[in-house]
Amino acid sequence: MSKLWEVNTEFERICDSCEWDNDRKAWIDYETGEIMTDDEFWQNLQALNEEHDRIVEWCAKTYLDDNAKAEMIKAEVKRLQALQKYHERRAERMKGIVDRELDGKPRDFGFCKVSYRASKAVTWKDENEQKIIAWLLSNGHDECVKKTYEIRKTELGKLIDKGEQVTEWAQREERKSMSIK
Repeated sequence: MSKLWEVNTEFERICDSCEWDNDRKAWIDYETGEIMTDDEFWQNLQALNEEHDRIVEWCAKTYLDDNAKAEMIKAEVKRLQALQKYHERRAERMKGIVDRELDGKPRDFGFCKVSYRASKAVTWKDENEQKIIAWLLSNGHDECVKKTYEIRKTELGKLIDKGEQVTEWAQREERKSMSIK
């Protein structure tokens, strides 16, 4: 057996289906009809227990290994994101220099062409943003407003801890936190 559920199921099956027979001085498995001495019975349970422990130990080792790999990947992603930011900012700076120096005049460098086209942008002053949003919503232009709501669990937890009855749908829940190191 190599699957935890098989080990657990067999352990439970043996415990449920075996009984001690005083007349025979043996354990009888009523499901399979097997007759075992006391030593055989306990050796079977011990073997299942050892297999159980081996599998759980393997799971713990796999957790540590996978967690370490995930942390290494996370660090590599962070490093690559920083590198990406650096190159994006540098590219923007170079684009700004090209734009400033060409002053709106198209240019063919052979390996690339710089061109300009007319475009329109929507702009507003930051202090007017809430007024614009209110106007859009009150005049039925909901599609122009991006709505993103997210519950901040830490802040909601603080309200609940203060004893405030926030809502019937949110409450504190006791949990166990496990760590493997």
